[in-house]
Amino acid sequence: MKHLKINWTTLIIAALGVIFCVLSAFRVTDVLCVTQGCTLYQDIILWGISFYWFGALAFFILLSIEISPYRYYLNRTAAVFVLLDIPFLFIQVLLWPCAHCLIVALFFGLIFYASLDKNQKWMNWLLGVWLLLFSVNVISVAKESLSPWPVYGDRSAQIQLYFSPSCPSCHSMLDALLAKGEMTSRIALYPIVKSASDIPKIMALEKRLKEGMPIQEALLQYQKDENSTDSDLNYYRVKFQTFRNLVSMSRYGATSVPFLVTQTPFWRNVKISQPVKDDCPVFSKNSQGLCVDEESSGVKKLFESRHSSGNIF
Repeated sequence: MKHLKINWTTLIIAALGVIFCVLSAFRVTDVLCVTQGCTLYQDIILWGISFYWFGALAFFILLSIEISPYRYYLNRTAAVFVLLDIPFLFIQVLLWPCAHCLIVALFFGLIFYASLDKNQKWMNWLLGVWLLLFSVNVISVAKESLSPWPVYGDRSAQIQLYFSPSCPSCHSMLDALLAKGEMTSRIALYPIVKSASDIPKIMALEKRLKEGMPIQEALLQYQKDENSTDSDLNYYRVKFQTFRNLVSMSRYGATSVPFLVTQTPFWRNVKISQPVKDDCPVFSKNSQGLCVDEESSGVKKLFESRHSSGNIF
């Protein structure tokens, strides 16, 4: 049996894999969840155990082999884990990509590549198949990261509203949307940041919704949350997510909120409790969020217009 020197690259990667999986099991890394797949897969368990603990065990095994006299078997053990990872990557190709899962997969792939025996053709083929599926998933994650982020609802919702917490007109629009309780399942809300005070409020809204609070109640309470107790990483995650919404809204040529896109004649049956008089330019310099245009045209034109692709109203 050959006794090889310790490969510090694989040792460090395996240690990082253990740390990442343990932190993920305790939901510390949720701030890195930028795809729908993360939310869908994070609660999957086997025999009552989170998949992250299985991942931590796998990296611990690789770490143990690397520091043991039997490190000759590291590449074969890494090959087994890469082989087990391929079905998960394939499922993500067919369904939803998961940024968290891809980070774990990357650690497996790097360890396998660093310990690869290039004379073994089957290992080269295995790495090639893994790399193909991994690359497809990375492209999917990149595409999803540019799509709009709904703080509430699904991207396929028939009614999609872009709004800002510091926009008074948005509040009237939200009241109108939620006046008919049965419509909440058909609505998606996309927040936009107009001022620094918006981000803590959006974070509070997201947190309340994740806790299971009804959307009507969450919207009543989130305006009171000026400060957030979440981590700084979560602050920047929400900032990035809302920037995605701004990019998406700009594709419509819209410059003001509220901005509504819908595929249903919903507004025929909705009565607005207060007249909507003003809209809010996205880059308004008014730090108080009092968006009073010289010409009250934005929301009025929105209600009177017909969007060629989305049939607004």
